[in-house]
Amino acid sequence: MEMLKVVCALVLSFGTVSWARAALPLEQLFYKGQAVPFYGTARSERQQELLDIAKKTQFAERMARLVNSAVHLKTNLGVGFASCGQPNAFYDRQRGAVVFCTEMLNLMVNLARSDTDLATADRTSFSRVIDGAVWGIFFHELGHAIIGVNGVPITGREEDVADQFAIYFAAHFVEPQGTPVVQPTIWLFTQMSKRVDIASADQDTIKRLMSNEHSLDQQRIYNLACWALGANSSRGYVSAQYVSLPQERAGRCSNEFATLDFGVRKQFQKFLKVRPQ
Repeated sequence: MEMLKVVCALVLSFGTVSWARAALPLEQLFYKGQAVPFYGTARSERQQELLDIAKKTQFAERMARLVNSAVHLKTNLGVGFASCGQPNAFYDRQRGAVVFCTEMLNLMVNLARSDTDLATADRTSFSRVIDGAVWGIFFHELGHAIIGVNGVPITGREEDVADQFAIYFAAHFVEPQGTPVVQPTIWLFTQMSKRVDIASADQDTIKRLMSNEHSLDQQRIYNLACWALGANSSRGYVSAQYVSLPQERAGRCSNEFATLDFGVRKQFQKFLKVRPQ
């Protein structure tokens, strides 16, 4: 049953998405890069099992097709799955690749199994949460990749910019097609945040968390929920309620997303083949 749920969670395809095509600036004629799918090696029997599932459902191929249909790249970008030794997903600048670790897939499935609501949910509900969270993390790493491959100038913390790009991309190009991404991603960060109790953490743990390049999971939860609310009040309301977004923050979310939307458009839109909906 568990493997069947995982297989179902890796089946979603964006092949039927109809993009609104953007005009092609002259400079984009020189952007000949393509996303190229790959599957790495496994470090354990469990990791091989997850790699086999990803291969069977052609997940890397579907990720690559999505990138090739929506993004201009100066150089080729690897997109795929591999065992990494720890739960992670990252853009490898040296290799020019977005790597989604099978350990991360395994962690997501285990978190879902330990969630009392999801553990007893029907197969479709379980699958939609895992699937949406995978795409949400992938869009974050795609933001890093566009910054790295195309040399997008940014100020501030790149991890926050990647979060902003991910929700911009999901809100404009994916969720209008009926595919939940933001709420499953918020669910994932919520589950991950439960693994560390900041209030009782020792000094070494606090130093590690505060010095990390990422915002705290607890902060990312509220940021994503706020931006989701600002992007679409009806869809975002569910996320705001899920995290109990304080009213004083909720009242600013429309303006927050408008600012985010303007900034991401200015910096990223010329690298997208599609227009926001």
